[in-house]
Amino acid sequence: MTLLDEILAVRDKILQSQNDHLKVVAEKLITNEPEVIAMWRAIQNRENKSNEYDFWIEEFLEAVQEANSLPTFHYLNKQSRKKLTSIIKQLAQEFADILKINDLDFNLIYADGKIFNGFYIYEDFGESNKVRIDAEDKQKLLISNLMKEITQRSVLKIQGEPQKGKSGKNVKAIRQLRMLANRNIRRYDSPLLSVLATSTNIMNKTSYNEADISKLLSR
Repeated sequence: MTLLDEILAVRDKILQSQNDHLKVVAEKLITNEPEVIAMWRAIQNRENKSNEYDFWIEEFLEAVQEANSLPTFHYLNKQSRKKLTSIIKQLAQEFADILKINDLDFNLIYADGKIFNGFYIYEDFGESNKVRIDAEDKQKLLISNLMKEITQRSVLKIQGEPQKGKSGKNVKAIRQLRMLANRNIRRYDSPLLSVLATSTNIMNKTSYNEADISKLLSR
């Protein structure tokens, strides 16, 4: 089986799957265009040196899909992320305070019975059901405490996840190529500049060459 046959077989398999996001990537990055074949050849040459991975085509596509569809906050600049963090903290605190002041705070519980199955508000049950729930010692989660957990999680993600580097023109493309570069270095001990250029250009309609990629990675 030739390399083209191999990647086309993977594309056909993915197109028959339920993963719509990966389908888009497979359709764009698996064609018979010369630069695309050259990209896959460069990856294959590295894979052949290790013979460690059986699903290297799928895994590269998945890496591209992940790097190309980051959460919106990843593309914000440092100042905007700081502002977003402040807004989340402020709104969450205001909401929790309003609930407490007006005696609107309530507890969530999880029930796994035949009649009640899912998340429910404890205070909405009748007294007999409350007695049964209390006897089962089901955990309750105060909604104001849940807001604190949501806030802490959001702040940690905003502060810790995005790749370093300035945001601006082509920020989505730059985030993608940096993530893929890190992945390639871990896997192949090289960023594979030609691979980064081709995959980034196809997914983001940019026109980087290898020298451009090298400069962007050094910033």
